[in-house]
Amino acid sequence: MCKKILIVLLFILSTISSCEKNTASSRRENVSEENIPVVEEVEIFINEYRWIDSKDGMRMREAPDPSSETITTIPGYEKVLLLKETGDEMTLQEHTGKWSNIRWNDQTGWVFGGYLSREELVDLSQSTYISGKYYLVDDPYNEQYIEFFDDNTSIIYENMCEGFYKAEYIYTLNNKIIEIYDAHEPVADSAFIEISIITVEELELTKGASAITCGNLQDPTKLLLTMK
Repeated sequence: MCKKILIVLLFILSTISSCEKNTASSRRENVSEENIPVVEEVEIFINEYRWIDSKDGMRMREAPDPSSETITTIPGYEKVLLLKETGDEMTLQEHTGKWSNIRWNDQTGWVFGGYLSREELVDLSQSTYISGKYYLVDDPYNEQYIEFFDDNTSIIYENMCEGFYKAEYIYTLNNKIIEIYDAHEPVADSAFIEISIITVEELELTKGASAITCGNLQDPTKLLLTMK
């Protein structure tokens, strides 16, 4: 009789153990299915100002998609608030960036971030002055420069053949053309130096290179903005 009772008890314990294992296995399977990750776009929040680096402006769209509806067109060089970025980096016409969510004039939308500049930009075609120190490229002395100030004066560190001198001149800026005058007031057709603005960091001296370099450089020659 005792043996029969013992056998029954062992059978019951074996059944309970089997049920617990099945239940645990079922729980593990459920947890595994619930934890499958959902792939989502990673958004990076920024909240910093940027400037539109395109003279033609940029379209602001409703969604980060080139086929999305256009909300408005933002003029070139405008200041915008960059809210966040999303997606992978893209390259368009040598400009690299992500889809960027921005705010401008109380409107919020998406633009291609490759044309957003961290530096404040100005429309030089409308400007009447420029500022910065520009060194002559390919200068054998590596020290000749033209420095412009926002009061329409300039300093040229020039090679006068017998030595180097700093001289102050006045200049005018119209439609990205700089004309430098050897006088206190500009006189028509009297500019002895003419410079074309390529970008805010690069100029091209189209007239007068030989005069200020003792013939070491000829027209045209480039000038580059430097932080020296």
